This record gives sequence, C-alpha cells and structure tokens, in this order.
Amino acid sequence: MDRILPLGIVITLVVTTLLYVVLSLVAVLTVPLEQLAASEAPLALVYEYSTGEEATLISMVALFAIINSALIQVILASRVLYGLANMGSLPGRLAYIHPKTRTPLIATALITLLIAVLALWFPLVELATATSIITLMVFSLVNLSLAWLKGKPVPEGIWTVPRWVPVIGFLVSGSFAIYGLVGLVL
Repeated sequence: MDRILPLGIVITLVVTTLLYVVLSLVAVLTVPLEQLAASEAPLALVYEYSTGEEATLISMVALFAIINSALIQVILASRVLYGLANMGSLPGRLAYIHPKTRTPLIATALITLLIAVLALWFPLVELATATSIITLMVFSLVNLSLAWLKGKPVPEGIWTVPRWVPVIGFLVSGSFAIYGLVGLVL
C-alpha cells in the first residue's frame, strides 16, 4: 500500500495531463482561435463545430461535474474541520461523528452553510477563482511542508520522492496562485 498509492497518484496525474493536452489540441485544431478564445463554453463549441448539433449533452455533463465538484469541496473542507477539531485546534463539537452515518455531521453542516452563504453573496466566477487560488495555496503549503520533511528520517519501506519534486510543486503551485491573485485583484 505504501508504494501503490503514490504510484496511483502519479499515474492519475499523467493520464489527466495527457487528456488535457489532447483535448486542447483537438479544440485548437477544430475551432478557429478567435472563436475559441471568445467562447464561454469552449468544449461545447468544439462539439457543436465538429458535429453540427447542439451541445445539450455536453452542457448537462458540465452541470453534473460542477455539482460533483461542489460536493467534493464540502466533503474535503468538512474533513479538514473535523481533523483540526479532533486534534484540538478547533472547538471539539466540530469533531462530532454521527453514530449511524459515521460522518462529521456538524462540520459538514457548517461548511455547507458557509458555501451557501458565499454562493448567494458573491458572483460565481469570482467565487470559483477564489476557490482555485485557495486550493493552489494549500498545494503550495503541502509541497513546502514535504520539502521540509525531506530532511527527517523515513521509516523502512516508505516510498519517497527526491527533494526537488516538492520544491518544483511549491514553485509551480505558488506561481499559479500568485498569478490568479493578481488577476482577481486587477
């Protein structure tokens, strides 16, 4: 398990990156760049351009993907609150686990309420941009922490990466976060 999970993550990243590259190439080769750049739904435009049909199915898939992403954010954020509360860094009530569902009920309710309030008060595009920037900042801090931990002894049989891997991850994630922040502010 110690070697399979990191390998699975790396394979997932490689496959995802390849899919993005192939999709980008198809988009650029199918639709004129001016139209592609001006489109608010470039994937739907590529579908319409290549098939001559409306992209209703693509739009429905995109809608489900957005809902799924929001659900995943609720799950992840509630687990972070639960973990911090369980360690004593946040109020203990947030560490409450429902006996039947085995989920952090109060933390999940709090995050759901917070996301609902934010979604009602802020434009969706700005909220999505801010969420992406925060995620990139978290990635940067995780990579920085991993680079720092590389100086510590590692138990036998644990798969590790060279120190330059988290340093590159920190620099790339941090650069994207700064770029997004500048774009959000200006």
